[in-house]
Amino acid sequence: MKWLRRKRKKSLHVILLISFLATMILPLSPKFIEAAAMDMTQCLQKNVNLKPPPGFDICIRLPSDNSIKAFNQKLFDDLRVVAYGTIAELNTRSNDFKEEWQTLDGDVHKNTDTSVELPHPYFTKSGERGEYRYYGFDRNGSKYTNPYFLDDAQSGTSPSLMKWVYRPWESNLTKDNRQAARQFTPVFGRNFNSSQDVYDGGTKVIDVFDKVVQNDYFNGGIIESTNKNRTPKDSITSKTSRHLFDYMYVEQVPSVWAGGQGRMFHENSDGSIWYQSFALDKLTGKKKPGLKSTTIKPKDKLIEKYILSSDASQTQVDLTKAPPSWKWTFNFESIIHDDRKVDPADQDVMYKDPFRKVEYYTRNDVAYWLFTITYNIAGTPTTKTVKTNSNGQVIFDNGRQIGRFTDNAITFNKSDFTKNDQVVIQLHAEAHYESPNPSTTFDAGNYTYTVRFGETALPVITNKPPQVPLPEYPEMLTCSANIPKDAFDIVPYHPSDSTDAGKVQSRKVWIDGIPVSDTDFFAGNFIFGDNADGLHQVLVQWTPFPPTDSSVPADYDPGCQRIQWVNVHDTTPRAQFLLNGGLFKENRKMSADDTSALAIDPYVQATYPLNEWIWSWEALEDSDLAAQRLKVDGMQHKEFLFKKPGRYQLTLKVKNALGRTSEPYVLPFSVLRDEDPAVIFYPYSSQISREDALTLFDDPVSTDGDTITNQSFKVYYDANGDETYSQLIDSFDSLTAVSQYKPPSSKLGKYRIVVTVAEEFGQETFPEYITSADKRSTTKQFEIEIDNYIPYNDIYTDVPAVRAQVDAYFLADKNLAQSKIDYLKSNEVTISNRLRQTGIDPQVNLWDMHTYTYSQPSSTVYTTGTSYPPATYPFCSAGYCGTLNRDSVTDNGSNVDFGHDETKVNSDSKGASDSCSKGGFVKAGDPNDETTCPGTVSYSDSAGYSGTLTCSYNYSSNAVYDSKGKYLGFNWSRTCSYSGTVTKTWTETFHVYDWRWVSNYYGYYSGTIYKDVRQPFGNPFTRTTSAKYVIYVSDGIINDPVDFGKVKGLSDASIILVGSDAMKNQSSPAEHIKNNGQPIEELVQRVIELIASKNPSSASQIVQVNESFNLLTEESDPETDPIIERQTMYVHEENFFDNSIGHASFALNAFDASKWTAETLKNKLAFTGKYDVYRRVKDQPTADPRFAKYNYYSNEAKTTILVHRKPVALATLDWTYDLSCSCYQTTWVDKSYDLDHNVSDPVKKGIVDRKIRYSFEGEWYYKIPDELAPGAYRLEYTVKDVEGAWSDPFMLNFTLASTPPPQLAAKLKATDTAFTLVSGVPASESVTGYELWTRFPLSLDLQFTMGSYVNKTVPYYTGKKTGSDIAWNDYSTVIPATTPDGTYTYRIQANGSNGANAYKDFSVKVLTPIQLVPSIVSPENEAVQTIVLGYPVTLAAGTTEYPNQTTVVAFKGQSFQRTIALNGQTKSIIGVGNKTWTASFTPTGAIPDGTYTFEWTSRTPNGNTETKQLQVQLINNTPPFGNFKLYTYDENDAMMPIFEGDTLHVRPVGLGDNERDPLTVRYELTTPGGAIAYDRSFLSIYPYPLNVGPDFTLPTGAGANGTWSVKMTISDGKAAPIVREKTFVVRPLGVQGYVNHTEAWERNRLSYNRNHPDATRPPNWFWAGEAFALEASVTDTASSGTKPTSVVAAASPELRKALGITGETSMLWRGLLKEADTNLVFKKLPRGPYSFVFQATYSNGVVKTSVVPIEIRGTVDEYASVHRVQ
Repeated sequence: MKWLRRKRKKSLHVILLISFLATMILPLSPKFIEAAAMDMTQCLQKNVNLKPPPGFDICIRLPSDNSIKAFNQKLFDDLRVVAYGTIAELNTRSNDFKEEWQTLDGDVHKNTDTSVELPHPYFTKSGERGEYRYYGFDRNGSKYTNPYFLDDAQSGTSPSLMKWVYRPWESNLTKDNRQAARQFTPVFGRNFNSSQDVYDGGTKVIDVFDKVVQNDYFNGGIIESTNKNRTPKDSITSKTSRHLFDYMYVEQVPSVWAGGQGRMFHENSDGSIWYQSFALDKLTGKKKPGLKSTTIKPKDKLIEKYILSSDASQTQVDLTKAPPSWKWTFNFESIIHDDRKVDPADQDVMYKDPFRKVEYYTRNDVAYWLFTITYNIAGTPTTKTVKTNSNGQVIFDNGRQIGRFTDNAITFNKSDFTKNDQVVIQLHAEAHYESPNPSTTFDAGNYTYTVRFGETALPVITNKPPQVPLPEYPEMLTCSANIPKDAFDIVPYHPSDSTDAGKVQSRKVWIDGIPVSDTDFFAGNFIFGDNADGLHQVLVQWTPFPPTDSSVPADYDPGCQRIQWVNVHDTTPRAQFLLNGGLFKENRKMSADDTSALAIDPYVQATYPLNEWIWSWEALEDSDLAAQRLKVDGMQHKEFLFKKPGRYQLTLKVKNALGRTSEPYVLPFSVLRDEDPAVIFYPYSSQISREDALTLFDDPVSTDGDTITNQSFKVYYDANGDETYSQLIDSFDSLTAVSQYKPPSSKLGKYRIVVTVAEEFGQETFPEYITSADKRSTTKQFEIEIDNYIPYNDIYTDVPAVRAQVDAYFLADKNLAQSKIDYLKSNEVTISNRLRQTGIDPQVNLWDMHTYTYSQPSSTVYTTGTSYPPATYPFCSAGYCGTLNRDSVTDNGSNVDFGHDETKVNSDSKGASDSCSKGGFVKAGDPNDETTCPGTVSYSDSAGYSGTLTCSYNYSSNAVYDSKGKYLGFNWSRTCSYSGTVTKTWTETFHVYDWRWVSNYYGYYSGTIYKDVRQPFGNPFTRTTSAKYVIYVSDGIINDPVDFGKVKGLSDASIILVGSDAMKNQSSPAEHIKNNGQPIEELVQRVIELIASKNPSSASQIVQVNESFNLLTEESDPETDPIIERQTMYVHEENFFDNSIGHASFALNAFDASKWTAETLKNKLAFTGKYDVYRRVKDQPTADPRFAKYNYYSNEAKTTILVHRKPVALATLDWTYDLSCSCYQTTWVDKSYDLDHNVSDPVKKGIVDRKIRYSFEGEWYYKIPDELAPGAYRLEYTVKDVEGAWSDPFMLNFTLASTPPPQLAAKLKATDTAFTLVSGVPASESVTGYELWTRFPLSLDLQFTMGSYVNKTVPYYTGKKTGSDIAWNDYSTVIPATTPDGTYTYRIQANGSNGANAYKDFSVKVLTPIQLVPSIVSPENEAVQTIVLGYPVTLAAGTTEYPNQTTVVAFKGQSFQRTIALNGQTKSIIGVGNKTWTASFTPTGAIPDGTYTFEWTSRTPNGNTETKQLQVQLINNTPPFGNFKLYTYDENDAMMPIFEGDTLHVRPVGLGDNERDPLTVRYELTTPGGAIAYDRSFLSIYPYPLNVGPDFTLPTGAGANGTWSVKMTISDGKAAPIVREKTFVVRPLGVQGYVNHTEAWERNRLSYNRNHPDATRPPNWFWAGEAFALEASVTDTASSGTKPTSVVAAASPELRKALGITGETSMLWRGLLKEADTNLVFKKLPRGPYSFVFQATYSNGVVKTSVVPIEIRGTVDEYASVHRVQ
């Protein structure tokens, strides 16, 4: 994992300053505080099992909103990150999660990058791995930034070179910045409220702050700056401090458990302030507080009779009273001394003081306690090591301040001890603190407790035991040598040896097992040598002279041996520098900073520092170095710019104090062109009126990071009307885009608007080298026309016509021909005038829906880090986007140490000696109880030597008598002399350097970027009462349906579609004008005509022949121009009415635009017909004859006069006698007509109204008679025509003579329209009688009957009665639910009060459906046909609403048959309705597996039944479940392509079985040809493993390629097997070889062919002596792990060449087979055919070949006799 092996630089987060809403913190009420406290209590109770590191709380309260957040245990366990809250709380935006991520070094990786080991990317969202922006909240409640989250933006400049703001909490530069703190960081306690408090604390305090507030970008916590241009820029002057705490606001103090975080602010080149977040390292190397005490205490007291004496450190046991054996329990304890103040002025004791906690280790930093307990009983040493966190025997107490080991029992056997013996119990306690190596970071303490042994007095002994003298052994050899652990490769090594040479017989030295001269070695003459850097073992042996005393064994003194590991350092320097180019543009500041020291072993740099830097410049690829301007030319820092774009090269070599020179560091780089501003400038409409403002699109931007400083506008008028635009009428500047403009002049004509956009550099430069010619600008222009609105006039008879307001909104389809769009944009006034000419008051607007693409040349530099820049780069700037092509690549990489720390064991060996003496008294008669010295003893001393010594014995004894000669026993004595080799070992950790090149690629790209611009939508409809029209103009269909729909939804506008016939189906209703390719002018005219036809503006008057009238006029001009001409025209349509009587002589038959005459106004017309009277006027907007073309005629106003005749009245009488009143009901038949309409209107004959009166017995009645008594009558009748004229009266005299069962009309239907009488009406539904009508002078009722099931009477009467007529209300009768199905006669009968009746019969079919649909539903609400014993299901059914009972017979025909009644619920009564029936059912009992009949039966009240059966399978077992996945190299990448020869891995996914039965999983692989290539079964036992499955190596060849299928069959041996199938495509691998001529010989061949057209040489003919340019293309395996590893081309064993990869990918391999590559002479190659066989080998073992035939004809000498060309 490369990025973990490098020195981790902290991630730099650069965030553009964004204004945030400040959180307002309000005082909390006591009630709120109480609630919040309860929340904290709940949090602690809920998360009691969380285990944050010491000193960190389980729950915290956020200061921003008082909310409670819990410790994130998983983040700490997985990543050692201390954060609170959940990931989702802060990462709410879409860009808070990225699948790409970065290492701590800033290297960017994709989530599919398998070269990087876990745990990163750590998180998963929607199945994709990646990183979130925030981990959560830190312990102070601030947002905790994830350093692995890919930066949103990067400044491109190293942080060590930026201009940092000094003390941003008090700086003027950040006073308005909401991200800046307003005080010094408070996290170090109240004693440090400012930076000055730190300085007042002195050097020690400053050092602590520098250690805590430090980042890898700033060496040692100090900001250094190499020249005045990088000094901290601030409004505060004379600041010289470079301590990081003067610049960084610490948000979270780091601890030994977790890193911290700080924020700094810097000033960008454009003066903007950016802030950056830095990670702070976890704390290491803190001071140790020491241990307060270390103790051993007996847990229980021995009874008094056993004890002679006792105190805190010892106890003496009386052996004469002690039992044979006993156990004694001890407690061991040690306490850290952190509950004290370091200084009386401290805020609190050490472990509570915020500052001392970062200076000292405290109880909160303890990783574990380690106790070592040792004691020796009877020569048997015992060592017990116990530790917290491992065996759990040492427990933490008082917040880890105390380590305690309790109840440790030691067994004592009385036989092991004699008087004056003792057991020393030693405790060595170590408090180990969390650190990179906790084993070496600890406080230690010791304590000793002694158990002594005594006894009561023995009898007096007169004789003493004999003394056995020990031999006189000489002093053993002591060796002393200084062997340094560090050496330089080519510098003499200087070890030393101070051993007494007079005692040394020989000395030998080995280096890595190879003997070297010990004299040269210790004389400083040994050199390890160049390229010998690394670890080497030095072994030195000293052999002493043998002993001179023969009693001393010859091997008594083994001598000394020293093993020392030495780290040899490479002294060769490495040159490198960092090029800071910003955007790498011409005339922009660039810099180069030497970073060679970072690529050198620090030990070497400290001893032999760099002292010489050699720089050189070079211009490449026709560039000119004269374009360079060198501002700063320091040895380690340079600042410069280039006046011209080009390709340049900078080279650096360095030399150190040892005189060694590096290899050159050569860096070619590009300087890019400074692009002109990108300007888009055009009007939305290029024709406006004098009253309108011009709306336009103005978009001036810089696409290469520069700043637009001004737009200069100039407006020119075409004063002569010849498009010369010579008159400047307006000029102005604007820093912002201009959207509207109205010329100061209201003159008609054309204008040209010119804009010039200027920019300033957006990056740093050196002003002294910049001229005005270096600045970039762009000029754009367009023309517009100001046109004249036509005047308006009207002609009318009595009332002026109302001008129709029309809002016409033209939509130009995005695919409409550009010429047509241009016409619409440049003719808005023209179109408006055409509508005005129809008498309409218009507003015309246009939406150009076409998207215009503007292009701009662009170049940029793209930093890709360690990845080679891609061939193309998608680039966007200022709204322009495009794909740029790579022009060149720069690798400004560096040498990085990928080394590792390696721990080695050193040792010292020497001789050691010891002795043992034992003696005692054995009483007479007692058994012999002599104690011996052990044969070997363990040796250890304070110097750390230990080992085992061997004994040589001596023994003597004598008898003991009392004073009276009585034998009391005997004394005895035994001595032992020990000797042997003891060894001291210690470890040392060395850093083994592994310098590797890490690329930092810049790709230089150029090309074209594009911006799409579309006119924004604006609602054009502003008039409330106007008629609105949306006119969509297209050459085809509606290509913008969404926007079109949006416009339609704005109003009730009428739609006019102009386009193909297919448009008519896209919007309805709509008028359609077919576009067959007509000119746009014609299509627009048709639109105008259509709108005009729907908004006629002419007034009309109706007069009779020769009736007098008045013609009146009106005129106006929207711009108040004078009227200079008035004209009229009469058009007579004589056949407008039926029966014409002639044509007027002064009128035209049709409108003729050439027949206008001077205005005349008529007042009487003698011929019938339609007269259209037209009038127009002309205005004069200017008297200038050059602009007479803008004199426009008005609309052609029209009034219509209709001249007609009176109608003629005529009628006849129809009647019926009514017995009830002895009167007549009469009906009059109209026979009237109007000669103007009787032909064209044969029904009404032009009559629209009538009036009648009649007289009876001298009295006039003014109504149409409908009931007349017998007698004589006179009738007068008049009628009115459509023109409103009344006829002359029609006269009729008639007489009604004197003299007098019910009438019935009825219809029947089903009440619910879902039914008909013919198809059937269900029982319980109803039928309705309607259109019930009777006529009868007496009372009557209605009766409704249907067999014996329906008999209903409606009494006189319902509904509306008019005279004898009754229009009865509709009447419905319900068909009873018990009515059997069948066909019935339904009768409606009217029964008169006089016994008379009338009836109508109808046939009614009763049909009651059930429509039973049975089902079984699982608990998951899915229909099933298989049930499992013991598992509940729902028996269900669906029916119409009519059944009243549904039952299910389960297991019909079986002995365990059951009947279940279902519960019904009506869901719908629409139509036949819907009723659902359900009941829960669980099959139980002993029911064997099988298929059973379940029978559903539904019944209706009228006796209908319906039965349905389902065949249901019952099983006593559920089937298994699962699926599988396929992959080759990455199990998480199912999309990785698969190639022939790959190993396919098939693995189960989600495999399981509810009964946990053993499963048989069978996998079958089928080839594309259908053959079974693999068939194997696996047994899977619960818990079912997911890592077992086929690993199948795919075959090669044509048969392997294509679509394979994989079938997985899962069986539990009980249920039906579950089958899962998938397919995958196997792709072929291949190689295609080419044998080409070299470029020179290809030119020769072509030249030869030109000179010999009749004997040309094909490309595969070669002259003997040519080299062969071999080339092969292999398969692009994309993201697959299968890659080509080698390509070899051979025509013979000698004529053979291995090809190499060419370019960025491994697809193209090339090699030049030259004579020097073989032992052949190419000119002597035999003539004739050859075949080159290209063989490509892939990493999966597949080998592919390609054969390319060539032929050798002639020799190179035949073509060139002087020299050979290759």
